[in-house]
Amino acid sequence: MTQDAKLGSNNAESLAKALEGFVLMYRHHAAREDTIIFPAWKITMTDSQLDEMNDKFEDIEHDQFGEDGFENAVNQISGIESSLGLADISQFTAPPPPKV
Repeated sequence: MTQDAKLGSNNAESLAKALEGFVLMYRHHAAREDTIIFPAWKITMTDSQLDEMNDKFEDIEHDQFGEDGFENAVNQISGIESSLGLADISQFTAPPPPKV
């Protein structure tokens, strides 16, 4: 769907459906991680074990993405969001409720 430089009208709907499916899957995945998996994992480990895991994950990040891998990815995503007009998250965020 995305092999050409531009997205054609003949495949835009297929891409939109694929992205909507990904969003649905990811929301469920993240919700379970945040509410079930990570809390249960933290209960089973000591603080030093959690620190050791953190160090291992950081080593993996550096091996796969370089010393500033996370920061580089954040900058790259920021550039993509800006180019698509999505950099200002306030345009997608509901305003706070009125004070009573």
